[in-house]
Amino acid sequence: MRAGHLRTRLSILEGGAEVGKVWADVRPPTESGEAKGLRESGSTKVIIRPRPDIRPGQILTGKGYVLVVEAAGDHLARGRDLHITCTRLLGTPGTYTKHDGTQINVLTHVAVNTPYIGLNGQLMDFRYRVEVPSYQAPASWQPGDKITVAGREYVLTGLAEDSGHGQVTAYTA
Repeated sequence: MRAGHLRTRLSILEGGAEVGKVWADVRPPTESGEAKGLRESGSTKVIIRPRPDIRPGQILTGKGYVLVVEAAGDHLARGRDLHITCTRLLGTPGTYTKHDGTQINVLTHVAVNTPYIGLNGQLMDFRYRVEVPSYQAPASWQPGDKITVAGREYVLTGLAEDSGHGQVTAYTA
């Protein structure tokens, strides 16, 4: 690959801390479809110069991108390029306000009127599902913490049952 194609500067995050920077060629998703909450439906390909420290779970951010590394390999580039398969996180800028008043800027996706099913399988009520990237979510959240998106405040009531399994942390509000 010619260096002229590597036009996007991305930061490499691990555990929320920056561990490096790379110049990259970010390609459009391989498939198109409806986003799955905060996650884009298709995979995004990112090409960089070879780096042995790129591994699944890391985050690449910059120039409007938030990309979660799924896999990395040479793919017949013969040591010239590293091809990375990523999941792109899409959302709206929001603010997470902790119970002590601390504020954190987060990327958010809000699903409106998500049905809440009780333990006996009956519909209890409708709730909001608010998703944020796991690396931005505070380690210790408490009921009553708030996420504000586009001027609307969502008071968090709990973690969604399928939350915290890697890329995205989901709350009920």
